[in-house]
Amino acid sequence: MTTFDYWVWPDFFSNKEVKQLNNIVKKYKNKDLVLEKAEEAKKTSTVYQVQYNYIKNNLEKLIDNVHFINERHFGYNLFEIQNPMLNYNIYNKNSEYEWHRDGSNVHTFDIKLTLLINISVNKYEGGDFSFFNSAHKQTINDFSKSGDAIIFKSHCLHKISPVIEGKRESLTMFLTGPKFV
Repeated sequence: MTTFDYWVWPDFFSNKEVKQLNNIVKKYKNKDLVLEKAEEAKKTSTVYQVQYNYIKNNLEKLIDNVHFINERHFGYNLFEIQNPMLNYNIYNKNSEYEWHRDGSNVHTFDIKLTLLINISVNKYEGGDFSFFNSAHKQTINDFSKSGDAIIFKSHCLHKISPVIEGKRESLTMFLTGPKFV
């Protein structure tokens, strides 16, 4: 499913693949890195980082799809994925991330696209992903189940509503490219 600003792959990963992703993430998550949140946005989730090289083989098919959609739909000039870090986000009850944009303070590149993968093993309530698209708020219902993936323009406003019950888990990867001029 697509709009001008995002692309969704419902059920991209099977339950078995999600469990494999979880096993890798839990084994290799880095507990020592402190992660910044977007300025002036409330973020109450727990975030760890995982090196891409540990999970690369499990994401290869999705990354191929991302590049295909970027070429056909977004048209951004993206750098080759070297060895970035992925954010492993854990939203427990009452955790949320208010409206924000993803960006970089680095002077040599910009974050062009954000890739999110829902790797929740158990069901949860709340934790909806919403997108501010063309002057209206839109909850993306096709990105609410384990195995769903979405890519979107990083500069667009988005949020995760508070989790009401359960635990919502996701992976985030930022795709970068030359500075916007």
